[in-house]
Amino acid sequence: MNRPRHRRVRSLALTAAVILFSGAAALLTGAPSPAAAATAPSAHPPAWLHCVPGPPGSGAQRCSGIRRIPLSGLSAADRSRRRSALTHRTTQQASGQATAGEILAPSQCMFPAPPLPGNVVPHPDRLTSCGDTAFTLYNIEYSDDGETILGTFDFEDFQWVSFTGTDSTWTHGMITLSYTGTGDLTDGFSAQINSECWLAEGACSAVSETSPDPQTIAVTDDNSYSFEWQENDEGPAATSPGSDDFLEGYLAVNWEATTPDGGFAEAIDGGGLAGRCDSIATGSDGCVDEDNIPTLYLSQATYGASAAMIAWAQQNLSGHWGLQGQGSPMTYLGNQALAGDNREIICQDGSFSSDAGLTAALAPYGDTDSCDEFPFAASYDSGAMEDDAYGNPKPYVTTGANCAQVTATQTGSSGGNEAADWNAITVTGSPSGSEPCVRGHIPGTLNSLVGGRYGNFVQTERLLDEDQFWVAVTS
Repeated sequence: MNRPRHRRVRSLALTAAVILFSGAAALLTGAPSPAAAATAPSAHPPAWLHCVPGPPGSGAQRCSGIRRIPLSGLSAADRSRRRSALTHRTTQQASGQATAGEILAPSQCMFPAPPLPGNVVPHPDRLTSCGDTAFTLYNIEYSDDGETILGTFDFEDFQWVSFTGTDSTWTHGMITLSYTGTGDLTDGFSAQINSECWLAEGACSAVSETSPDPQTIAVTDDNSYSFEWQENDEGPAATSPGSDDFLEGYLAVNWEATTPDGGFAEAIDGGGLAGRCDSIATGSDGCVDEDNIPTLYLSQATYGASAAMIAWAQQNLSGHWGLQGQGSPMTYLGNQALAGDNREIICQDGSFSSDAGLTAALAPYGDTDSCDEFPFAASYDSGAMEDDAYGNPKPYVTTGANCAQVTATQTGSSGGNEAADWNAITVTGSPSGSEPCVRGHIPGTLNSLVGGRYGNFVQTERLLDEDQFWVAVTS
């Protein structure tokens, strides 16, 4: 999400993860090509390599390091191996059966994807975050003659976290596919891995569902490895806005690789995973993928004229609030006092008078006319808000009379299904289309139902102030 985040810094692990993954372009600068045998002389090895002196008297250095690479950087042979491995995973996913020692990833991550570059979905829903990262392990010698690549080994991590939304625990999984080695890494390497939460005392904790951390594995060519942890946000989650617990940097796996000649390399693979825990949305701890933008669905069959008013505004007013494909996501306003002020300006400023005829027509339903508005009062998009969520000026009104005006229309006479009988709206006057809001004479029950649905949505999706969301009106 394109907004500043106020993070609670809880360990050096976060710093290390940011260093490794803050910009793929910077990370790849100066990385040697796996196919190269030698490059131009380099006086000093780059900082991402761990070096030790070579043979006595040689003046050489033997260096090892792990470098993130684009998936397109995999060799043709590795792409073929990857395709076979993903085909195997696709078959497993379809059957819901994992073979011994293997773990199934959430199907919504789309890990079993077509050949490169694949179509992994990083934030498929509010409770799932997915990542995919490819690496090359290098052995390199530096001498007076320059830089010589002694060996390379390619591997790829598929990672995910699955939250419940109702507590401070989650499942963290990883599938590692190993590809091919060259030179003195042809036979692979050994490694110790661990969840970053296993190390992040006071931040989060992790218990491995496979071998206990740190786990030692032998990475050989054309192989697959599965890992799973049950992780937990330590201590009570944040209770006030701006102090919520962002988990980026902890949702990661630490690799410590040892090459056959004794070289050492380390990398922290965060894979772009996202997560946030709070106790603000519901008063109890819960965690979600805050980078997913959820959708509020409003059925016109359930919410009648209130949903029809929203659909009309999304389609006909220039704001197109929350309408995917035409507008931008809406932004939740967590300050209820401000939301009350917005409501007062649009509906309670004295410019709205209840329609006696509409109230009379609603008598069989035990209902009355009410003032309804869109965008919602509890959103930064409200027609009464002078600034958006980022502090930028936006169009606004000082009276609801300057919103576009609509009135509910009776479409049936069953007397028992209000949403079906009051399922449309009529536009009053000739709005220009540039109005920053719509105000409607809408049956009070339908108005309240939409308000309740929005309130429940805020809680179930754990929306916090400045979180974005879409709105979709269905039939």
